[in-house]
Formats: sequence, C-alpha cells, structure tokens
Amino acid sequence: KGIVLTNDGINATVAHYLSPDFPYERGDRFLQMIPVWFSTGLVLSVLMPLCIGITSILEPVFSKENFAKDLKKYKPNMILGTTSLWNYAAQCQELKNCDLSAMKYPITGGEQILAKSEKTINEFLKSHGCKSVLLKGYGMCELGSTVSTDSSSIRSTGSTGFPIKGVTVAAFDIDTNKEQKYLERGEIRVDSPARMKEYYKNPEATDEYFFKDEKGTLWGCTGDIGYVDEDGFIYILGRASDTFLNKNGDKEYCFDIEAEIMKNDNVAQCEVVGLRVANYDVPVAHIILEKTCTLTENQLIAKIHEQCKKSLSEFSVPVGYKICEPFPVKPSGKRDMELIKQDRKGFVIPKNNGIEKINF
Repeated sequence: KGIVLTNDGINATVAHYLSPDFPYERGDRFLQMIPVWFSTGLVLSVLMPLCIGITSILEPVFSKENFAKDLKKYKPNMILGTTSLWNYAAQCQELKNCDLSAMKYPITGGEQILAKSEKTINEFLKSHGCKSVLLKGYGMCELGSTVSTDSSSIRSTGSTGFPIKGVTVAAFDIDTNKEQKYLERGEIRVDSPARMKEYYKNPEATDEYFFKDEKGTLWGCTGDIGYVDEDGFIYILGRASDTFLNKNGDKEYCFDIEAEIMKNDNVAQCEVVGLRVANYDVPVAHIILEKTCTLTENQLIAKIHEQCKKSLSEFSVPVGYKICEPFPVKPSGKRDMELIKQDRKGFVIPKNNGIEKINF
C-alpha cells in the first residue's frame, strides 16, 4: 500500500529529534540502512538527519554483510538497524577489532528483541568502545516512523520504550474498541501528529486503519498486540494476525508459544506458525540454535517439547519442530513470514522416547 505523507507529519517527526535527549552534533554521520521507499527510511534516516545538519550515508543494498562492512568503514555516530543485523554484527569476526567509540546512538527497531539478545548486543557495543547501550524503538510507516523509544537512562527490559513527544499510545480491545487498563493486552493504537494522511487511492484501507473514538481522537490501528504499564512503557507481544484456529475453532496466539520456547537458553530465535491440516490449524516451531548449544538437536527438541506440554494448553503445543539456519528476510530487513509459512517439510516430533520425522 502506498502511503501519502504530509509536510506537517514529516515536520513532527523531525521536531522530536530537536531535543536534548537526542545527543547529536552537526556533522555527525547517520548510516542509513532502511530502504528509502519506506517512510521510515525516507523520513527518519534521510530527511530528519539532513534537516538538523547530520550527514546521511546511504547504503543502497540492505544486507547483514553490508551492515557489518559499513560499521567498520564509516564509523557512524548513529544507525538504525533491525535486531537481526545487530545480532549478526555481534557475532561477525570481521568486526572483532572494530572501533565503535564514535557510536553514540545505536538504535534497533522493526523486530522483537529478546532480553538475552539485548544483553549480547550491549556487550558487543561496550567491548568495542561504544559508550551507549542499544536504544530500542517502535514505530511504523503509517505513523511517521517513530512511535516510542527508550534512552540510556530511562529504559525497561522487554519494552520498546515510551511514547515520543506529542504521541499517545494505548491498548484497545479489538472486539469492543474499549481502551484497556494498564498491563491489559490489546491492539496497540497510536495518536500521532506524524501520521500519514491516507493510503494512496485506497479509501477503504484508510478507513480500516484509522479508528475515531467518542472523543474524536483519531487512532492509528497498528495491528500489534501488546500493553502499556503504569510507567508508560510499551510492550509489543506480536501481530494480531499472528494466530491460528485450533481444532475447537478457538484463536491461539503464536507469540505466546514462541515466548515459552524462548525460555530455553539454547534457543536463539523462534518462529511459530499454524499449518492447515484437515479443517483446522496446528502449530509448528522453526528454531535457530544458540552457537553455544551443546545438546544434540534431538535432545534439545525433546526438552522443549516436554516444557511446552507442561506450560501450554493442549492445542498450543507444537506438533512439529524444525532446526533452521537464519530466517529468510524481506528487502525491508524483516522476516519473510510468507516463506516460513510455506515450509511444510523436514519437521520432527518426539515420540515414544525417540524422534519421528514428519511432513505436513
């Protein structure tokens, strides 16, 4: 969907960064990795830096290899990279002796970051001379890119920060459109002066995206499930569409299953999807191992399966597991979930003290 931006919206994004909380100096270098055909890439990574006197270094090819190469070559002062890019950099041998002392604004967004990944990346930054911790943010193109961010001094593990200046965030019950209380999960909706005007020549999609409450406030419906705590920190759990219908016709959230699997220290990343069998869906788990894992794949899957059976409902327990290499990604840097959902071969499941291979 094409997005129609406005001058007021772009200026609202720029205005947020004209703040003492954004430690920049004229002439700083911003390494731009997000494709410019996304408003986040255009507004946040090109127009905003240029408006306030920051040099924007345009990397035309989005890849983890270029991310690492550019960190070493340009020594940027700030960069917005997805979690997968930062994870790659933290393990990259070519960056073993790279000096990151000039880096004062390392940012991540666009993907969920787990506490252990955040710790690994921060250890990488510190060991390479960076004096800042990894800053986490949340946003979307329709809302002018940035919705929330944390800072070096104000942060909460697992959150995507707090709303930026002029932005209001709340969770809403999807079925009733009622605003939820603190800590209650619902769809994250955002009132932002940086929001888009509309989807280009698509009034139906525009009407579906925006929700006007009884007070006349126009909320952007992100499609993300999460909650807001008493301190104003935002927590994103997963996509509202990240579901499947079980044998009883009830909705199950894949991200709840992923969270249980990720409790195992040997799991680096996980994606759970629902696959259609007969007239209902069953969950399968795609898993990437930590490099420090000393268990065999079969041993690890057996442990994970046993934990899932203890902690999850009957229809949430995966019926198949697959150990994977790095997940496929789109040009935007986000995981290509369509490709992952099309994978129906090479799964295994613990059965009778052994491992059974299974295709769907």
